[in-house]
Amino acid sequence: KCCDTLGKVFKTTFPNIETISLQGNKITVTGLEELITHIKYLSKLKKIDFTLNLFGINGYTIIEKNSQYFQKLEEIKMNNQTMDFSFKDEELMNAVSKFPNLKHIDFYEIKNLRQYTKNIFHPKFTYLRIIDPSKSISSYLSGLKNLKELSIVFSIDIYEVLSQLSFDCCQSLTYLGIVYCESFTQKSILMLKNFSNVQTLDLHQDNLSDEQILYLSKEVFPSLSKLKVLNLKNNNITGNIDNSFFNNL
Repeated sequence: KCCDTLGKVFKTTFPNIETISLQGNKITVTGLEELITHIKYLSKLKKIDFTLNLFGINGYTIIEKNSQYFQKLEEIKMNNQTMDFSFKDEELMNAVSKFPNLKHIDFYEIKNLRQYTKNIFHPKFTYLRIIDPSKSISSYLSGLKNLKELSIVFSIDIYEVLSQLSFDCCQSLTYLGIVYCESFTQKSILMLKNFSNVQTLDLHQDNLSDEQILYLSKEVFPSLSKLKVLNLKNNNITGNIDNSFFNNL
């Protein structure tokens, strides 16, 4: 009944809607199938967020079956509450091929990321968030030439990951997030100089010390002339830093 009402609302009231979020609900596979019969009326839909619902990989399968209604879709978020969401290569390639404008898939909280191969890293993607990337996964990052936003979470060796990024990829990024990564060394901090067009640098929860922050400010900040937002939340900064930190911002 609720879905019938939604369908009428979508069709008659919001024909121009481009973004819809149903995050954090209790949508099951059956519920998603019903919703799709009505969401399909949103012919201009570009972004859809089903994060934290009760279906798994079947959610992508359902949307794929109805892909003719979502040809303008650029962004899909569908990680779920059970955290057992996983892809096979061929399943991801089907998704990429059926949505010609798809640029953004959020892989946050997806299990078994280390089993994935190069098909995750489609060169047309503009956004990527990956968890605990292994060396084998890192080697596929070099093909990402259109990426605008990259978020790396729980990396064991952040230097290894950053060193795999091509020059074009580094230059194209406007957002770089490296979070929950406690493997920062001077060598890996120095790699951040390569991201000269980054406007937002998110380094929260990285266990960074006063000494590391000062090194960052002296060796990296002068190269990041376009930086507008710096997030250093929840590190080990005591405030025992000199004026050079702020002078280099």
